[in-house]
Amino acid sequence: MTNYAGPGADDEDLLQELIPAFQQTPPVRLLYLQAAIAHIIGSSTVAEATKQIQDGLDLIELCGALLTFPIPRRSIITMKKHLGLQTDDYVLRIDVCYKCYSLDNIQKLDTPTCMVSCCKGNVYRTKCEHTDPATSEDQFKCIPVKVLVYCPIIKAVQHFLLRSMFVSNLRDTSQDIDHMELSDDDLMHDIHDGTEWTKLEVGLKQVCLPDGSITDIEESPGSWGLLVCCDVGLSMTLNIDW
Repeated sequence: MTNYAGPGADDEDLLQELIPAFQQTPPVRLLYLQAAIAHIIGSSTVAEATKQIQDGLDLIELCGALLTFPIPRRSIITMKKHLGLQTDDYVLRIDVCYKCYSLDNIQKLDTPTCMVSCCKGNVYRTKCEHTDPATSEDQFKCIPVKVLVYCPIIKAVQHFLLRSMFVSNLRDTSQDIDHMELSDDDLMHDIHDGTEWTKLEVGLKQVCLPDGSITDIEESPGSWGLLVCCDVGLSMTLNIDW
């Protein structure tokens, strides 16, 4: 929530991992962005955006500014993935019950039947993609029966932190610990005006006691602390409407 020190070596490595296009030269990155904007915001079709990328790369190559490695992406589909805009990277596909299967797990299954003993559902269905000309055998693709749209919180936060406006809008909470409690007649402006804000704790874990009750204990000696006292903290709240 505060004390953002700015980009360093680790940030550059993370940036290139999350957005591989940053390994390319500025002219190529600019071309990628122009094609992406034309396709996503404008009216450019997949074919038109792909041609724009290919023509732009040809011009950059003629100027002697095109790298041979990493290999530049020449289609709008692969380019979007290179820019970190491929939504499929953040989609978790699961079975008809609550058993989760990754795409790699699905490919390794011998049958589409769910591995959970009490589940009678199928994990995937098959679709014939093509026939192998050498063997005349049909090649099938496994398609998940049900897809759960899920974005991992760590990956989402990493992308948020790459935005300069997100970082600059983070709020300094160092003074919240001394914040005076508001009276019933005072106007609340945000969540940090609430009485529970300064009571949020970190460094704890839940354990089950022998009598069946649940309690919080320190993860390690001295790990307990208040969230507002952390240099950088992340708090998540689940609101349930009964």
